[in-house]
Amino acid sequence: MSADRKITAHAIAKLIQDLGYRATVEKRGGIDLVASTAAGLKFIIAPAGDDLLQFSLGMTSVASFRLDEVNRFNGTFRFGKVYLDDDGDIVLHWDVLVTEANLKSSLGRCLDIWELLVGALLQVLRDGIPQEKPTKKKAARRTGVG
Repeated sequence: MSADRKITAHAIAKLIQDLGYRATVEKRGGIDLVASTAAGLKFIIAPAGDDLLQFSLGMTSVASFRLDEVNRFNGTFRFGKVYLDDDGDIVLHWDVLVTEANLKSSLGRCLDIWELLVGALLQVLRDGIPQEKPTKKKAARRTGVG
């Protein structure tokens, strides 16, 4: 982490606390990260570069979550992306572009979206992704053709 970074883990943690959430700064591999929780699960926000925040949450897979389900989740949910790590654990990841100028005004909305993504992942793990029967109208809506 460069010394001249404008958006720091400490600044992010303070803003999150000001919004009424718990947030602490943890050092991993010499890098300051923000730790907080959503839906009772610990997640990390890593400042990356001058204008990027990386939200991530890892879970030991307690249920089988197959690659086709991962792909369907990623096709269904626009912002967050799920992948399976080398141990088969589930990782939810979301990159957010911010600036120092808009960080305070946008961080609350970012946390709202992140909580929705975490909730969606938990629901999918519990219930599965509903299967849609493809129709010509739905295909046209997804592709913008027709």
